[in-house]
Amino acid sequence: PVLANYAPEEKILLYGACGGQPSLLRLLRSDLSCKENVCSLLLNGNSSFADGAEAYLRMFLREPAVYQTILAAGGAARLQELEQRTGFSAGKLSKYLSTLVERGILARWIPATEMQIPKQHKKTLYKLENTFLLFHYLYIFPNQGILDAGGERKLFRSLRKTIQEKYCRLVFQQVCMQQFREVIREMEAGDGPTPVGYEWESGETDKPPLMVRLGKRLGVFGISIWQKNKVDLPEILEFMERTRIYSAEESYWIVYSRKGFTNPALRFSAHQPNLRLVSLIYMK
Repeated sequence: PVLANYAPEEKILLYGACGGQPSLLRLLRSDLSCKENVCSLLLNGNSSFADGAEAYLRMFLREPAVYQTILAAGGAARLQELEQRTGFSAGKLSKYLSTLVERGILARWIPATEMQIPKQHKKTLYKLENTFLLFHYLYIFPNQGILDAGGERKLFRSLRKTIQEKYCRLVFQQVCMQQFREVIREMEAGDGPTPVGYEWESGETDKPPLMVRLGKRLGVFGISIWQKNKVDLPEILEFMERTRIYSAEESYWIVYSRKGFTNPALRFSAHQPNLRLVSLIYMK
């Protein structure tokens, strides 16, 4: 209800910056625009959000300074990359990373096709899963001096594009994965529970990762596309082609889109019972 009056993309930003936490969402003022809420609440050093990230770490973790160094390294990173960014040894990092994963702050991404293999996974990525902390360490922590000087509006103007295109894309990806898991639960009858994960190419930056569930019979594949234009038919066909490498008796595809779909894409979907198209505007 707090976000009811905002546009779908604004909901993604505000929901993400509050980490989806009801206690933080209630602090938003529905009489203010999305921009005003971001400037007066999320970026304001005197607001209830100001010390939220540090307080969160102090509340749930020992040695918060060490964890802050790891989280400030940001982005999706492998263990070796985090060693370089933090200066910590692999042994020390492994211990702290495990704690962050257990707390639900970081996510450990293991390729979906390797999730049931008991070994070290070289492609494993560590990603900041808590979107409240993600917003803090992407935009507040590195710009604290500007914010302390009362420059939240100037900062927001300079960051607006990257927040909309980078941060909101990451939040949208998480929201889509939540909905993807719900669809999986509905479809698993008779095929047994199977881990759900991501698949991505090494060094890939442009293409969104695939959401993958590979069962004994059914393979379900999803993708979240955060772009300024409607998703067109060639993009859907490319996505479906990316999944051909996985062996499944039957495949089911779900495409989530920020801006919706073109008419050719919708016409194609109408004749594909195993393809579902989901627009942000219709997502709950």
